[in-house]
Amino acid sequence: MSNNPNQGGRPQASSGPQASTSTGAGNSSSSNANPPKPFQVYLPTINDLHPGPRNRLFLALKSDIPSEIEWALPKLVTGSYAAVQADLFRLDAYIDSVPTLLRWPQRWIKQLTKGQRPSFPHPSDDMADDEMPQISSSTHFDRPSVDLWTYPSTSSSSKQLFIDPVVEKRACECLLVLRNAAFLKPSEGKSSNAECIGRSEDYLEFLESFFSLPCTTLMDISMERPEMLHHLLNLLSFTLPFLPLARQSGSPRTDSLAKTFTSTLPWLLVQSRDLGMIKLIFPLLISTLRIPSLPPCDPSLLPHLLYLITLQDPSQPSSLILELSLDLLVALTLSSQNPTLSILASQQFPAHLKNLVMLLEHGAKRTTIVSDPPSQVVGKVIKNPALGSLLAEESSRRRAIQREKAQQTLPQGGVELETGDKPPSLSLAQRTKLYQMSEPRRSMAWMHETFVYSSTSQLLQVTFWHAYRDFFQHSKTVEPLVSASEVIRHVTDAFPGAMAKAYTDEQGQSKFVIAGIGFRKGSEDEDRYLCLWKDCDAPPNATTTSDLLTHIQTNHISATSPPTACCWSTCTHSPFSLSHLLTHLPSSSTDSAPPRMPETITVPQSMPEHLYNYSRITAFPPPPLGPSHKLHFERVITHTDPQRHTPTGTTFLAALVIRNLAKCLRTEIQSSLPMTDQGLAERKKHLMEERFGLPIPETVLREEEEEERAARGGGAERIGNDMGLNQRQRERARLAFGAVEERLGDVIQENMSGLGQYLVDALGW
Repeated sequence: MSNNPNQGGRPQASSGPQASTSTGAGNSSSSNANPPKPFQVYLPTINDLHPGPRNRLFLALKSDIPSEIEWALPKLVTGSYAAVQADLFRLDAYIDSVPTLLRWPQRWIKQLTKGQRPSFPHPSDDMADDEMPQISSSTHFDRPSVDLWTYPSTSSSSKQLFIDPVVEKRACECLLVLRNAAFLKPSEGKSSNAECIGRSEDYLEFLESFFSLPCTTLMDISMERPEMLHHLLNLLSFTLPFLPLARQSGSPRTDSLAKTFTSTLPWLLVQSRDLGMIKLIFPLLISTLRIPSLPPCDPSLLPHLLYLITLQDPSQPSSLILELSLDLLVALTLSSQNPTLSILASQQFPAHLKNLVMLLEHGAKRTTIVSDPPSQVVGKVIKNPALGSLLAEESSRRRAIQREKAQQTLPQGGVELETGDKPPSLSLAQRTKLYQMSEPRRSMAWMHETFVYSSTSQLLQVTFWHAYRDFFQHSKTVEPLVSASEVIRHVTDAFPGAMAKAYTDEQGQSKFVIAGIGFRKGSEDEDRYLCLWKDCDAPPNATTTSDLLTHIQTNHISATSPPTACCWSTCTHSPFSLSHLLTHLPSSSTDSAPPRMPETITVPQSMPEHLYNYSRITAFPPPPLGPSHKLHFERVITHTDPQRHTPTGTTFLAALVIRNLAKCLRTEIQSSLPMTDQGLAERKKHLMEERFGLPIPETVLREEEEEERAARGGGAERIGNDMGLNQRQRERARLAFGAVEERLGDVIQENMSGLGQYLVDALGW
């Protein structure tokens, strides 16, 4: 067999550095005297990780041969990490794998327990390298001890921890193997490595032995060799679901584990300043302190948590320590009433509550929320009945009535109506309407707005064409102009009583005219004072509001029998009054331009359609929001879950703590009130059911009442919690909630992330 270490698969133990001499004279290179050792690769092969009782790595670890152990442990460390990623390293496939890996950690604990002082001096920082104790691969570990290191103790005791560094190194590597293996997830039909470790009796015994050490010793270990405790805490977090914590008390091991999570770990959390260890202890306490069978936690934990949440600057991003502290406070105030009562009873509770309320705005961002209004408050858009375009339509309708009457009287005796010498000025609404029309409706509608019947009037065709051309030569005109002959041909369609003809004047010149029509006499200002009273035949010729009012009072309103309803245009308002009539008449202001009104208005969806033309819009209900209206809100957004859209993070945890405190205080206030006999009996029954976990039978309840009555001698007694708050503490807590009630209301109103639903119980004090 070859002695080459590379062929055997295991590196042989080194026998020490070889001494080599230089054959050269004088100053030869010293680098050849001690050549560097080749780089050692510790990654195991597939054969090294082959499952079964004869696995070479675990057999080597079971032996007490130092070279075998030094060969196997590095391979297990790297292999446990790499093989877990490939789902190859399952501890249940190796016989006694967990007890084998715990052999060196158990030896390390034994040395911690003994703690004897060695014969050599304690190594200090000023010792030279050649004075440090040397450990070789052939060292026998059961020998007394010349190869021990010491941990300087931070406790008041002078006792120091003397640990063999080789034992400590191997214990640390074994814990690292277990920690790496615990990452393996369960597969179909196979349990996880964490379950295999957590259900091992050797592992439970190791936990019991380690955490039974004095807390000061554990603190010394965390400062001198923190990797040991970190590996163990990581392993503990994976195996926590499989530990016998939820069983009934009585087993010494169960009680010891419960003491670990309720006393030892809280003590380490309070005393340690190692952020790495603190972040590992927090999740363990959060998960275990919710188990109802565990005893109360260390009383120093609550003040420390309330102190930790004050160290975070609200303007800075949230830290993990802050969120873990709040999460643990939620677990404590939710699992048991005693921690909640301790917080409420504290003299610094008002300050703690203000700090929690301040955390409700931690990392908040102000933003503008734009949303559609509810459909119940959105109206529909209609044409403004009081707009000038509608008034112009009413005037056009009035002129159409006058035109029909003139056409009827034209054959009988003619129509004598004063005409103008130029086209009238049309309103903007009329001009816009005519520009958008197409021929021949456009020219006919223009004639109706511009001309009137007159038996004594005739208009030159050239003047007629120029008026048409000047009006429709506008940029807003949709269609081009038509020829003069075509426009003149439509005159008889618009005014059947009119006629295009030619005649010879007194000078003997031939003229082409349109007889029977003339320019309507009036303007935009005069149209403001048109009488729109129904069946009004006489033109008012009014130029002011007073003239128009006098015309209406003289011709349409009788003093003996006034109208019961308004007859102005389409208005049917009842009862009719003079003050109502004045709302229809134009303003008596000297301004020539009337105030601009919107073309459309918004009315409720339930408004009947026959009221759409009701010009007295002041009688309409208040206008609702328009369809295009958007609601703008200045709101606050805090951190939310992007998938479930629910609040999370610091603000959510602070809201839960406040809710739990408020609920507990309300319960205390309610329990302090005097109760009737019936209420006392119901509450007692409820307390009994909570104690036994099942509905208590009436017979058992009566027996309990008789026994208590006999013990009290027949006296009445209020059932309550002896550990509850006294009157002064309740009043102080109530006033503290009342002081922050306004700010809580602002958070409920402004927060758009859903925090308000968790803060309702904190209002109403």
